[in-house]
Amino acid sequence: MFISKSYTYALIGASHNPDKYGHIILKDFITNGYHIIPVNPHNEDTIEGLTVYKNLTEIGEPIDVVIFVVQPEVVLSILPLVKEKGISKVRMQTGSGSDEAIKFCEDNNIQYGYNTCIMVQRRLEESQQK
Repeated sequence: MFISKSYTYALIGASHNPDKYGHIILKDFITNGYHIIPVNPHNEDTIEGLTVYKNLTEIGEPIDVVIFVVQPEVVLSILPLVKEKGISKVRMQTGSGSDEAIKFCEDNNIQYGYNTCIMVQRRLEESQQK
């Protein structure tokens, strides 16, 4: 679900710390040929050679999927901007989703995935395509 090399992903919660999922997911997607854009208002200017954006409004290209690796309250605060930008797909990593976020997505026709790891999903979908 929501895995395609033709998609552009924005990773909310990208991290330069190799022990955090915001870094692990970023590196996994880069290594496997996906176009992913790191987003973190508190991070460095680059991670893994990619420009880090402070928020979704700074990104100058269309985003197909937003991946959240942040606290549920942060997800809920960013979802209105996701809607405003016309992004129709989000993934909430385990621990990022909430009932409120799911309701917002359902009320605003945003497709969502939650409580699953997008890296596991990527591997499953890629193995099914072979």
